[in-house]
Amino acid sequence: MTRASVRKTTGVLAAVSVLALVAACGGSGEDEKESGDSDGGGIAGKRIVLVAGSNTNPWAGYFNEVFTTAVEKAGGEADQQLTLDSAEQVQLFNQALSSHPDLIATELLDTSAMIASLKKAAQMKVPVVVFDGPPDPSVLDDVMTVTSNDEQLGEIAGQNLVEGMEAAGMDSGGYVIMSGSLSMILTNNRLDGFHAYMADYPQYEELEILDTGWDPEKATEQVTQMFAKYGDDLSAVYGMADYLALPAIQAGQQAGRTPNKDLVVVGGNCFKAGIDAIKAGTYYATGTQDPGTMAEQTVEYVTQYFAGEDPPQHTTADWDRVTKETVDQFAEQCSHA
Repeated sequence: MTRASVRKTTGVLAAVSVLALVAACGGSGEDEKESGDSDGGGIAGKRIVLVAGSNTNPWAGYFNEVFTTAVEKAGGEADQQLTLDSAEQVQLFNQALSSHPDLIATELLDTSAMIASLKKAAQMKVPVVVFDGPPDPSVLDDVMTVTSNDEQLGEIAGQNLVEGMEAAGMDSGGYVIMSGSLSMILTNNRLDGFHAYMADYPQYEELEILDTGWDPEKATEQVTQMFAKYGDDLSAVYGMADYLALPAIQAGQQAGRTPNKDLVVVGGNCFKAGIDAIKAGTYYATGTQDPGTMAEQTVEYVTQYFAGEDPPQHTTADWDRVTKETVDQFAEQCSHA
């Protein structure tokens, strides 16, 4: 399986934060230990609460499966507390805290809404690993992170979009973005990377950014409306996940468009459906950041933490482009969800 490379933050501040976190979470020399104490014994016997997106979301569903299976195989207990509602996630996280688990692993649905809960976790000395997207900067030093290089994913999408439009002979044209939840920092980081790349190509006009909430059904409805609203001015679509981008192909075909001729669609968060569509010639390109690899890296981090290996407080995974030239290289990595 092709694995994304992991970039480790090892600066002085990060190192100091790690030592502080380990000291806070580790034993004080007394017989009784704090919850989450990294005793070097590994995951076996540890209770880990996974506070994340529900299994109805394609990315979250496969992440949850891989993460939970790995934890249980290692002899730990994985307690899933899942939702796609940001307010409910705050409640689930706080309930998890009250049970004093050994560790909480979480993907933040609303970055701002979770600030108080993450501060409370630090005060209670319950270790938290935030995965996929980062927390608010005000609580970054209170948690550990296994996150994606989302600016890079946005840049990949911009490169794919420009190359696709140029390959289709488009000297100009408008595009829409089917974004993930705008309440998440990771979504905005992807937009930053995308916009930074697209700034060099003013001939391509951004028509609209649509907050899909990572919901493929909502994305399908929204992109259908976009073709009705913009007509021939809409030449391309960027969906932040394959399952947000692929509905644009069908909607475009219903509007009389031919994929990769007068409509270019690119995505991210690669899935089997995206791989198949690239091979079929209807989908121009995507990016990796698949849920399986993200889950494996998160479990690996948690394993290192409980083994007493003191992993860097913050790690970042880098990703790759998936085009018709490279699709075979990434097909295995991207085809499990």
